[in-house]
Amino acid sequence: MEFWVWLPAAIAVVLVGMSKGGVAGTTMIGVPLMSSSFPPLKAAAILLPLLIAMDVFAMWRYRKSVHLETIKVILPGALIGIVIGSFTFHYLPEDWVRFAIGAMAMFFGVYYLRGWGENMHFGGSKPWGYFWGGVSGFTSFGIHAGGPPIKVYLLQQSFNRFLLAGTSAMYFGVVNWVKVIPYASLGYFSGDTLSLALWLLPLAPVGVYLGAFIVKHVSDKIVYRLSYFSMIAVGARLMYQVVFP
Repeated sequence: MEFWVWLPAAIAVVLVGMSKGGVAGTTMIGVPLMSSSFPPLKAAAILLPLLIAMDVFAMWRYRKSVHLETIKVILPGALIGIVIGSFTFHYLPEDWVRFAIGAMAMFFGVYYLRGWGENMHFGGSKPWGYFWGGVSGFTSFGIHAGGPPIKVYLLQQSFNRFLLAGTSAMYFGVVNWVKVIPYASLGYFSGDTLSLALWLLPLAPVGVYLGAFIVKHVSDKIVYRLSYFSMIAVGARLMYQVVFP
């Protein structure tokens, strides 16, 4: 394929890898960028093997920084969300899902940047963890956009930047492996799709370690603010894509 097709895809893989390395929100930029080179469904199928490869690097990098009690809260809901998504997602207009995710990301990004979350801990209890896990599993199945919903919960747990990155890595490591089963059964994988993923695979560790480098050399406060700003920016981008296709 021509260079102008490969370049957005390559940048997308690095951005997604940075998210796996701990820079929250860049996955949501990478997925739409990948969709500029390939149809959305094909872009999602290409990215899934790459996401799994990145998960391996990220889980190893942060293997000592995982909050297992939080994983036990959010993972059951995510598995239910994936099952629901596998049966229903193809009936929903993709633009509706994109717009809803974008609006949600913008709302909660502004919510916490404004400091409202300091006095009103909306969505941070265990029942909300089950709920946001379910929403994350559903949106992750369809367009690999499980980050904003689960960050609504994780960002309220007062984790340091390493614990936030490690818990996210473990969570998505399990979620993405589970998604392989419905993706394969629904015929989302093909020889062409897997071949394209293989060509892009060398960029996976580059993105992960770039993200880990950023997390290591900046403060918790900056990582959290970057997370909130990225949620707002990505939410705005998703909504803009729907309103002005």
